[in-house]
Amino acid sequence: MNITQLLIAQSILSPGTLALLIPIVAILGFMGLGLIHSLAEHQRKMAELLRTGMPQNNDLAVQQLTEEVRALRESLAAMNDKVNAAVLANDRNQPILGHTDDQVQA
Repeated sequence: MNITQLLIAQSILSPGTLALLIPIVAILGFMGLGLIHSLAEHQRKMAELLRTGMPQNNDLAVQQLTEEVRALRESLAAMNDKVNAAVLANDRNQPILGHTDDQVQA
């Protein structure tokens, strides 16, 4: 061992440095254990899903979602028609949605 390595070893092993490093290593160790536990738990759940497969009794849920999407699309189309009519009426200086300019300003 040369002198530089000896000085580095002594500075790292000094009581003040060790007193500082011990809590840091402990905290990082506990965080690492928590991360490893979370990843292992996730991997276990994913393996279970792959082994058992996805549930196949979702026909009712899929049908309900399809109906809701259809209703939302119809609602959006009706809203789009109203907005287009309002824009066209405004471009032609016609009353918007049954109101005249005097009624809107008042």
